[in-house]
Amino acid sequence: MNKNSKFSIANKDIQEDSNEKQVIELNSSSLYDKAAEKESAAEAGSIKRREDRRNSNQGSSIETPDRAKNNTLYYWFFKLCSHFLFTVIITLCISANTILLAMDRYPIRSDELQYLDDLNEVFTYIFLVEMCIKLIGLGFN
Repeated sequence: MNKNSKFSIANKDIQEDSNEKQVIELNSSSLYDKAAEKESAAEAGSIKRREDRRNSNQGSSIETPDRAKNNTLYYWFFKLCSHFLFTVIITLCISANTILLAMDRYPIRSDELQYLDDLNEVFTYIFLVEMCIKLIGLGFN
């Protein structure tokens, strides 16, 4: 073997190595592109899921008003007044108030009358707060 053949063999090896590097670089850049596409698709999916959760009524049959979709304050009041637990608490307050009103009798001691009147006033304020929450959350329609 002469020097020229050794040189040409070494030259071929260098060219093959550089071709492999180019292929590896192309593959890695396409992998980065694919990863970036997947990441942006995942972000888009995450944003869509967040919007879907925001617009969902959590099993409620009440449709989300447009103003609740556009305004965060209205959205949170809507979410509060259409929540199952809010409805349960208000229903329990209504039941307790009904029992309280049924306890009124004649003759009644003045301290009992004062106690019933105070509790009746508490329930009045609870129902006033409920009305305000529902008017803000659901609107006047």
